[in-house]
Amino acid sequence: MLTKLMRYELKATARVMIPLCIIVLALASVTQITLWEFVIKVPGSDPNLVNIVLLAAAAAAMGAVLAASVVLIIQRFRSNLLGNEGHVMLTLPVSIHQHIWAKLIVAVFWMLVTSFVLLESIMALLYNGTLWMAFPSFQETFNSFISYITSFSTAAPDLSVWAALAIAFEAILLTSVDLCLQIYVSLALGHSFQKHKALLSVVFFLVIQVLYQLAWNTLPYLTGVASYLFPTQSHTEVYLLDLGSSMVFSILWSAVLYGVTCYTLKHRLNLE
Repeated sequence: MLTKLMRYELKATARVMIPLCIIVLALASVTQITLWEFVIKVPGSDPNLVNIVLLAAAAAAMGAVLAASVVLIIQRFRSNLLGNEGHVMLTLPVSIHQHIWAKLIVAVFWMLVTSFVLLESIMALLYNGTLWMAFPSFQETFNSFISYITSFSTAAPDLSVWAALAIAFEAILLTSVDLCLQIYVSLALGHSFQKHKALLSVVFFLVIQVLYQLAWNTLPYLTGVASYLFPTQSHTEVYLLDLGSSMVFSILWSAVLYGVTCYTLKHRLNLE
């Protein structure tokens, strides 16, 4: 039954996400081509109004696809389980866990796709240095980003490229799961009351953010325990130990959010 729920969820969200992703990639590619053909290849040429409009449209499309992924997470969970559809969905021979997992897996999938599309769009704009040759002001921003990335290689000089990519993927995955569950638990808690459900959902989200920051302050203690249990020598080992501690913290935090969401949907949900 979980696969059927996921298939239904994927079809409903794909109608919005696939066209947006195509538009983003197309705009980024067209912008790069026009900049290269009409600005870079023509000596002494500056970007014209069309180039600036295309670049602004590409940037707006990137923001739109990112916002759409978050809005869909909220809208699908709220309308299917907490709105009028909830009376039907929650009477199906499906457990609360299956409902949550179906939405969580699909939501995380689209967040990963969105991250990939944004990365590909930025790489398209940066192809052959097109963006900063046409707009030199972007070069400083790009250099700052490269310096930021380089700082990780100095912190863990023994890491291979594939290991670094795997760590980046795991970080994006855990962040996506954590964000989805924060949204789910906020909506579930907000809809456990009769009035002001949307407002209370926002309030609960802000409270959860505060609690997250307070809990994050305990991370050095977790890292200290890990350092005591697993003594480290090299810079790479220290970096991996810190990274592993933060990932364990993220997993534990997500488990708490998931548990609260399940309990609220089972025992506290108010569909009136």
